[in-house]
Amino acid sequence: MKKITLLAGLTVSLMVSCGSLTPEGSAGPSGLNAEQQQTYTLDYAWSRVKAKMEGKDYIRNPDFGNDVISEGQSYVMMMAVQMNDRNLFDRVWNWSKWKMQNSDTGLFAWRVNPDSGQKVDTNSAPDGEAYFLTALIFAHNRWVGGSNSGYLTDAKALQAAMKARLFVNGGTYNGMIKFTQVNEFTDPSYHLPAFFDVWAATAEKHGWGTRDFWRAAANTSRNFLTQATSKFRSGSGLTPEYANYDGSGRSESWNPKSNEFRYDARRTAMNWTMDFIWRGNQDATNLKASTLSWNILNFFNGQDGNRNDSHLSYNSLCRADGYCEGGKNAGLIAMNAVASLIVPAHPRAVNFKNEIFYQDPTHYGYYDLMVHTLGMLWVTGNFKKYM
Repeated sequence: MKKITLLAGLTVSLMVSCGSLTPEGSAGPSGLNAEQQQTYTLDYAWSRVKAKMEGKDYIRNPDFGNDVISEGQSYVMMMAVQMNDRNLFDRVWNWSKWKMQNSDTGLFAWRVNPDSGQKVDTNSAPDGEAYFLTALIFAHNRWVGGSNSGYLTDAKALQAAMKARLFVNGGTYNGMIKFTQVNEFTDPSYHLPAFFDVWAATAEKHGWGTRDFWRAAANTSRNFLTQATSKFRSGSGLTPEYANYDGSGRSESWNPKSNEFRYDARRTAMNWTMDFIWRGNQDATNLKASTLSWNILNFFNGQDGNRNDSHLSYNSLCRADGYCEGGKNAGLIAMNAVASLIVPAHPRAVNFKNEIFYQDPTHYGYYDLMVHTLGMLWVTGNFKKYM
């Protein structure tokens, strides 16, 4: 039995079950008192992800015509390896390879209609490939080991395809991850230096010959995140949704507000926090993750209308001038909870962290549920680097 204080005056009894935090005697929020009814768990969030899949080998995204997107498939795979569900991992990976992978490039169509099997858009969204690749490496290391497995074979082929088509090779922006293989700009939330370090270490161990490139990509992303936060709104920890390679915000015709802090950009805080934790709880020379986390908590604390309350309420869509709208959002709450992990001295770090436990994922849409569950993996200490 372990007691964890979520908020001042509220202590909830928890037990460790399968490596995650679960209310005593329950996989969900039942059996709790009135205030604790708002306390949810990793196991419960994971159960909601699986319920959203409806017994299928894919998860639909209602925001895109109920199609399947590579981001969602790769997120489920990462969650499955972290939750030790090899059966689901294999099902989702096999379906993704069968229905989404392009035979000519080895990359994945980012959007597929699961009913017709049609690839709605054969272009790749590299965050999907990034999570696919890292999940495959972790699956090999957690469940197989040694120098050979189907997971490792697939990972080797995928990282080679990504290097060739989804990253800038050479020049000023060597190692810069692209928005797609045909767009010469980027998305700050695709910058995952901790993942790129995993790929470099794996390449070195298994002789893939790409170690130095992935090391360069990790440093390129650290520099980029530093520049993007500084250029968007210095001292805020915010990035734009889309950006040019120099970190400046970029607006596109299909997303005219993509030069603002919006949906994708929420994930950047998780990315730099991951880099800090997996580097042994220290900042990189070219990415002061702890400063960025402190800054983003400060910024959203300033948006909170009642700072004397232990709960937080702040808008989620922000312009570079600091104006925010859009109301409270579970996905942003989850990502700020992750950011709080590396700045425990921040005056409201515990409030930002605990707020994730009071968000009910039962009725979340696809995106908020996925980001919330990733956040729950982090704040409960269950997002592990299997190396």
